[in-house]
Amino acid sequence: MAIQFRCEKCGKLLSVPGGSGGKTAQCPECGHAMAVPVETTSFGDSMPDERESNVSSAPLENPYASPSMEETALDEPTVIGELRHTQVSLGDLFLLAIRPLRRRPVEFPLFCLVMMGLVVLMHFAEETASELCFRSLGFGGLICVTLVFFVLVGWVSSGGVICFLRILRGEKLNYGDLLRGGPFLMRWIAFMLVYGLLAFAGAFIYFTFATFDQISAILLAIFCGSIGVWYLIGSSATICFVVDRDVGIVEAIRLSFAFMKKNMLQVFGYYLILWGGLILAGELFELAPSPSLRLGLGQAISSAFIYFGAVIYLAVTGQTAVRDSVA
Repeated sequence: MAIQFRCEKCGKLLSVPGGSGGKTAQCPECGHAMAVPVETTSFGDSMPDERESNVSSAPLENPYASPSMEETALDEPTVIGELRHTQVSLGDLFLLAIRPLRRRPVEFPLFCLVMMGLVVLMHFAEETASELCFRSLGFGGLICVTLVFFVLVGWVSSGGVICFLRILRGEKLNYGDLLRGGPFLMRWIAFMLVYGLLAFAGAFIYFTFATFDQISAILLAIFCGSIGVWYLIGSSATICFVVDRDVGIVEAIRLSFAFMKKNMLQVFGYYLILWGGLILAGELFELAPSPSLRLGLGQAISSAFIYFGAVIYLAVTGQTAVRDSVA
C-alpha cells in the first residue's frame, strides 16, 4: 500500500511506494527534501480510503524498466536512493539543469564561480611549479608536477560531484564537500585512464595506417571516433555512480551503460549543444590578454561538465522529478 503524506514546506499531497518509510524523498513541487513517514499520515476525510483490492498478481517489473517521465505522476516524489531507469527527453535534461538557477539564484552561481576559480588557480599553480621544476629537475620534475596536479584535479572533481548532487537535490550546500573526494580518487583516475587509452589507441591506429593508405586511415579514424563517442555518452554517469553509490569502477561503468539505454541519442544531443557553447566561450576567451589566462579559463569552463554529468545521472536514474512548476 502506498504511503501518503504532505510536504513539510508547501503542503502538497505526496505518495510513495510502500516500504519507502524512513528514506528521503524530494517534493516535485518545491524541491524540499524530507524523511518519508513509516505509515500513511492521517488526513481525516480529505484523503480517500485506499484499499489493496487493485493489486495485480503480475510478476515484479525489472528495476531497469520503470516508466518514463511522461508516465510518472507529477505529485509522486522520488525516493532518493532508489534507482529507476527513466527515459528522458532533451528538454527534461535542460529543465533540470536550470532548476537551481530558479531555486538558488545567488548560491548556485556563486558556487560555480568558486569552483571555476579553484580550477583556474590550480592551473596557474601547475604552470608555475612546472616551470620551476623543469629548470631544477629537468623532464622528470615536469612529469612529477603534472601527476600531482592530475591527482588534485581528480580530488576536486569528485568533491564537485558531491556538491552538485546536493544542489540538484535541494539539499544544504557545504563548500567543505569540495575536499571530500579523496575516497573516490583512485576510481576517478582509473576512469580517466580508460579515456586516455582509447584516445591513444585511436591515434596510434590512425598514424599507423596513414603511412600506407590515407583513405583507410580516415575511415579507421571515423570508426574509432564513433566508438569513443559511444563510450563517452554511455559512461557519462560513471563518476556519479562511484561517488553517490560508492561502487567499483567496473560496476559504475556497467550501471551507467544500463541506465543510458534508450537515452543515448538524447544525451548525445545534450552534449552537442554543450560543446557548441564551450566552443563559443573559447572564441570569447581569445580576447583574454595572455595565452595562459585563455587556457585557464577554458579549463574552468570545461569543469562545468561535472555539473552536467550530475544532471544526466539524476535524470536517467529517476532520482528527481524533472518537471516542476515554475515559481
